Order: sequence, then C-alpha cells, then structure tokens
Amino acid sequence: MPTKGHITAMKAALHESGTDRLVVMVNTVTGPKDHFAKDFYTSFQQRKKMILLALGSDASKVTLISEPPKGYSEVLEKLRSGGTKKLRVFIGEDLYRGRLNAPEDTEYRVLLRPGQETGQTHEIQARVKFVNLDIEDGISSTKGRTLVQSGKLDELTQVVDPKVAELIKKEHLYTTPTGQELTKMKRDYQNAWQQFWEKNRTSALGGAVMETPEFNPAQSPDAWQNKFEQHFKYFADQHRTGFCINRLLGNMF
Repeated sequence: MPTKGHITAMKAALHESGTDRLVVMVNTVTGPKDHFAKDFYTSFQQRKKMILLALGSDASKVTLISEPPKGYSEVLEKLRSGGTKKLRVFIGEDLYRGRLNAPEDTEYRVLLRPGQETGQTHEIQARVKFVNLDIEDGISSTKGRTLVQSGKLDELTQVVDPKVAELIKKEHLYTTPTGQELTKMKRDYQNAWQQFWEKNRTSALGGAVMETPEFNPAQSPDAWQNKFEQHFKYFADQHRTGFCINRLLGNMF
C-alpha cells in the first residue's frame, strides 16, 4: 500500500539536487499462501494508479516499473545499458544494513524514518548520504491494510492520500476475496499457464509434460509471467540434464 511515507520518500528523492529522472521499482507480492489476503488484488497496474494519484503534479517526472526477478540490481543494469551515466539509488535503512549489492559507480541515499539511526559504518559509507524524512510516526502499509480489513475505511486518510483512500474504497482493494473470486482467479491462472506452455514448449523437450506451477493467491496476475518463466527454465534445464546423463550412461554400458 503506497502510504504517505512512501510518497514523501519519492518526493524527497525527486527534488534532490541533481536528480532529473526518478525510476521507482514497485514490489509485487510473492509471499506464502497463508498471507494471501495481505495485498490480494493489488496488481502492479493498481499500485501504479495509486502512486500516480498521490504524486499529483510530480507524477509526470516519475517512471514506475514492476520489480524484476533480480530486483533493483537488474533495474540498474537496464538503466546503464540505456545510457544513464550517473545513478543515485534511494533505499531504506533496512536494506542499507543488510546485504547490499553496491556497484562502484552508484551513489546511495538512505531514507530514515523519525527515530531511526544511521546504524553501523558500511563499506560504502563514502558514497552514502542519509536523508531524514519528515513523516508522522506510526504510518505503515500494515496499519493501512488493518484499517481496511477491519472496516475502518474512514480512518484510511491517516495513512494514505485522500485520493488513494477513495480508490481503495471504490475498487475494494486489500480485502479478503470471496470464494467466487478465488475460484475465478484459479481458473484464470490455469488458462494463463496453458497459454504460456503452448507458446513456449519446444521439440527439444520431446514429449515431456510440465505440471502447472503451484497456484499462490498472494501473487497477482502481474507476477504470473515471471513465475512461469522461472519454473519453465528450471524444468527445461533439468530435462536437458537428465537427457545428457541418460545418453552418457547408455554409452558407458
């Protein structure tokens, strides 16, 4: 859920001196099935719509992209290949403290919530600047989802922009699906997989048949394509490996 905190962070990044274009990587939910109600029916397009509404006049200066399989490192690679010469990455304090893949040609801005410390000295400290965000304490996506799921929609503007709150109400976002909705999504998932399989299977796989990847209600339709591609690649690699081993054993005996 794009909260006021997220939007404040984007605007802080956009208005920093030397920033002429802001690319925002939008996360897509791929969590375990028991968390499926967390962001159910919040596809990339719906999240994009909410963010652009909240950004207002700044929306035209921002490019929103869905999170690729390799995360932000893949985004950096594409920006470099597209001719971007100077990259400045804005990250949260949690990522800064974690395992950070930090290319030498990249500057970092670590966004801090009220009360957050800069933490221990990092190996890329010389390329880091800390940015304190002026946001209210307690604003979080978790709080926003809790308000929606408990029916307290009138309080949602505490967490998100009023226009975003209206969109969430109108499109019934962040709500647990009905049985009928879940059944339809399973059917759509199965159809999407069949189309993918028919389009991508090759004669190299012979008569091999791949089972449908397990359905996960936490994944929006935006995430299905990446999931299919990853499962298909693994299956194809395993099939080719098995074929080579069988031929090798056949030649040995």
